[in-house]
Amino acid sequence: MSTKIPTSSSYISVVGVGKYRSIALDIVQNFNGTPFTFAAMLDTNDSAKLYTFTPDRLRIVLRALHPAPQCLIAGGAIEEQVNEAAVEVWREFVTETFGEDEQQTLLINVSHDEAIK
Repeated sequence: MSTKIPTSSSYISVVGVGKYRSIALDIVQNFNGTPFTFAAMLDTNDSAKLYTFTPDRLRIVLRALHPAPQCLIAGGAIEEQVNEAAVEVWREFVTETFGEDEQQTLLINVSHDEAIK
């Protein structure tokens, strides 16, 4: 079942998964003056339980945002299993939401020092 969502906005919505929310908030400043807008962040250490990363919470966040997020940043300090789970959820979301248009999305996997389209 494809739930393709048009992404006709003038900005690119970014979701992050990181270890520390405070670092993510500092990184947000790097997006000023770009078409990227940091829409959501889940972390593993700094937040109340409601905002900490779980694969299910990431699924909910990705599906709740409109327009659909087009970029996921997986932070460099997160544990390997968290990284793998976040990337897996992202890829599922991209396939389900963008289908054949998945080239419109970007995965920035900092812990693996790579950007994957």
